[in-house]
Amino acid sequence: ADLCYTEITVKHGGENMANAADRTAVMTENLRDMGLSDDNIVKCLQMVESGQYQALDRFLKSYRQNLLDSVHKYNDRIDCLDYFTYTLRKKRR
Repeated sequence: ADLCYTEITVKHGGENMANAADRTAVMTENLRDMGLSDDNIVKCLQMVESGQYQALDRFLKSYRQNLLDSVHKYNDRIDCLDYFTYTLRKKRR
């Protein structure tokens, strides 16, 4: 499946075990694609199974913010690298 494009449908009741297993496999793949650790994947799946969707939403929002913080940190490093290489080139002229 394409990264991040697998649709997840969560339903209650009346499903056979194959559908539940397929849904769990899809969710696991999506959570892994997000970069979650195995422990956090298990926690997320447990929240889904127990219907704790608000807790899952809070967890995923927090994880998203951590990812954004990492992006900003590395973007700042890239900016510093670019400036450093710019000043080196400028001095050689």
